[in-house]
Amino acid sequence: MVESAGYPNVVAGRSVDDNLPTDIAMDPVSFALYTGMWVWNSSTLIWEKMTQPIAYTQGDLDAYWKDQRLDYTSGDLDYKGANTVHKASEGATDWEVWKYTWVGVNCTRIEGPLDGSWTGRAALAWA
Repeated sequence: MVESAGYPNVVAGRSVDDNLPTDIAMDPVSFALYTGMWVWNSSTLIWEKMTQPIAYTQGDLDAYWKDQRLDYTSGDLDYKGANTVHKASEGATDWEVWKYTWVGVNCTRIEGPLDGSWTGRAALAWA
């Protein structure tokens, strides 16, 4: 580990392949994000593993959604829906719904989440 020039008081690991800082990595199977950074705690005068702040969305993180639905057209994800209730009814009105817009193979816009039913997702107030 070496101190990284653009990050004062931060230590970052280096990639074995190209010696680039590996500040963050994604597990290809679980898609979990890992940080390889340590920060200097000026109060305790020791290096500590960096922790990320927690951002809540209406009290729930994405990991706590109990039921999720995905709607694909021609291989592209058009809508994603999430509900905090396991086996939620698709007609329930407490779904969080996202809409994805594609141009060719590129996702160019993500709208949402909007509240509504999964069955009525296309009729929500999308831009």
